[in-house]
Amino acid sequence: QSGKYGEALGGLMSWMDEMEEMMQNQKPPSADYKVIKAQVQEQKFVQKLLNDRKGAVASLIKTGQEIAASADPSERRRIEGEVQALQDRYANLNHRCAERMDLLEEALKMAKEYADKLGPLEKWLDKTEKKIKEMEIVPTEEDQIQRRIREHEKVHDDILGKQPSFDDLSDIASALMQVVGEEDAQYLADKIEELINRYAALVTSSENIAQLLQDSMAGLRDLVMSYGELRG
Repeated sequence: QSGKYGEALGGLMSWMDEMEEMMQNQKPPSADYKVIKAQVQEQKFVQKLLNDRKGAVASLIKTGQEIAASADPSERRRIEGEVQALQDRYANLNHRCAERMDLLEEALKMAKEYADKLGPLEKWLDKTEKKIKEMEIVPTEEDQIQRRIREHEKVHDDILGKQPSFDDLSDIASALMQVVGEEDAQYLADKIEELINRYAALVTSSENIAQLLQDSMAGLRDLVMSYGELRG
C-alpha cells in the first residue's frame, strides 16, 4: 500500500507543479470585453481541472493518514508532513483560482460598461464636431443669423450636458486600469485623454462660434445703422 501511495503522491505533486506554473503564467485581465470573456471561459476550465482531482486528493489524504497511523514515529511524521503539504497546496490552488475568477468577473462587468458607454460617446463626438465645423460659416442675413444663434444654443446646451457622461467614462476606465495589465492600462489612459481633449476642444470651438455669431449680429446692425445714416 505504501508503494502505491508514494506513486500516487508523486503523480499528484507533479500535477500540482504544472497547475501552479500555469497559474503563475496567466495574463492579467484584459481591458477588451471580448478578451476578458475568453479569459473567464479559460478560468472555468481551470476550475474544472481542479474539481476533477478533488476525489483523488481526498482519497490520497485518507490513505496517507491510514499508513501514518500504523507507521513508526519518524515515518509517521514524514507522511503526516506530506499529507499536510498536499492538503495545503490543493487548498491554495483552489483559493487562487477562485480569486482570479472574482477578479475576472469584476473586470468583465467594468469592461462591458466601458465599451457600452464609449461607443455612443465617440459617435456623438464625431457628429457634434462636424456640426460645429459647419456652423463656422456665418450667414449674412439678420434673420438667418438669428436662426443660427437659436440653433447653436441648442447644440451648445447639448455639448455642456455631456460633461457627466465623460466624467463617468473616465471613472470606469480608472477603475478598470487598477485590475488590467500595464499595456492595457496605458491604452485606456491614452484613450480617455484623447476623448477628454477632444471634448474640451469642442466646448472651446462652440464658445467661439457663440461669440462669432454675436459679433456678426452686432456688426450687421452697425452696418445697417451706418447705411441708414449715409442715406439720411
